[in-house]
Amino acid sequence: MSNGTGSTENGPSSPMERLAARRAAMPPVVQDYAKQLATTIDYRVRLRQLRRTLGLTQATAARIACVDQADISKIENGGINPSVDRMNRIIARLGEYAEQRPPAATAAADGPELGEGLGGPRSPGSEPAP
Repeated sequence: MSNGTGSTENGPSSPMERLAARRAAMPPVVQDYAKQLATTIDYRVRLRQLRRTLGLTQATAARIACVDQADISKIENGGINPSVDRMNRIIARLGEYAEQRPPAATAAADGPELGEGLGGPRSPGSEPAP
């Protein structure tokens, strides 16, 4: 039976309420460790490195990971600090994409990254034909 707050007489009913209850039940030393661990993982750097290694734009990475492009941008720029579960899902989907794509696939299919083709740095021998 619901009490009008989303909880039941047997405890929290929504996944977020159950997670909050589990976190509250953790010993303080575990809570402190979890906070410290969360601050040492730099998701923005890891996500940007993986995306660039795969040669993906933010929009393409977002499509693959089933999230909004704005979320990829916010994560990479430190605007949001996603949960470990959310980052694991994003990274797993990008990893699946990397395993499934043909070896000859290049970033050209995704379009240029910001700065490419706009006088940005080029590798030697990559000058376009006249």
